[in-house]
Amino acid sequence: MFFTYGANPISCVAANETLSIIKDDGYQAHAHELGQFVGSELARMKEKYPHLCEEVRGRGLMWGIELDPTFAAGIYGKRCALYGMGNAR
Repeated sequence: MFFTYGANPISCVAANETLSIIKDDGYQAHAHELGQFVGSELARMKEKYPHLCEEVRGRGLMWGIELDPTFAAGIYGKRCALYGMGNAR
């Protein structure tokens, strides 16, 4: 028998076992709990530094921080100049 990667029985067994471990060991619940903590800390940081951070958004352990454009341009502009990327397009 020949199987593609998508229908390979061994791959399917490995995927099912991985999902079982994630569920049974509570990794998803733990990520949710940590995500709430990270979100509250980032929101606190946004309140403390409103001139640097415009927005914080995310879910679980996937978060994004939108920096003030003038602040971010200053930091990254200096780095680009330092590493010779000022003329890169």
